[in-house]
Amino acid sequence: MKKNILILVSILVFGGCASSKQDVKKPTIQTKQNLDSLKELIIKLDEISSDVEIIKIADTYYSKKDFLKAITAYDFACAKFQSIPSCKKMAKMFEDGKGVLVNKAKAFDIYERSCFMGDTPSCEDMRRLEK
Repeated sequence: MKKNILILVSILVFGGCASSKQDVKKPTIQTKQNLDSLKELIIKLDEISSDVEIIKIADTYYSKKDFLKAITAYDFACAKFQSIPSCKKMAKMFEDGKGVLVNKAKAFDIYERSCFMGDTPSCEDMRRLEK
């Protein structure tokens, strides 16, 4: 599980996850310290046994515009707990390009998984993106 999350984080970090929108911090050169910070976050998240607590952490990072840590936490809750609210927040970030490059295909995929988990609004979001 940790390896999969580290792979995702690496893809986001090295894949150029910053958006050109003005409300997003400009990307910085990723240093060992930045990667260590993400590893520490993943270890911390892995010790939490509630998706609600992880969502609070992710929302805090999101409000501080630390979108990389926010999406990492949302992804963790989505994967570990099948937390529909986390999945949907992550999908919305990909759809709108909040801290990541706009990726409607990823957003669609995440909405689709949430839909299959029984979330009707995610089904509607999925159909909206199909157009």
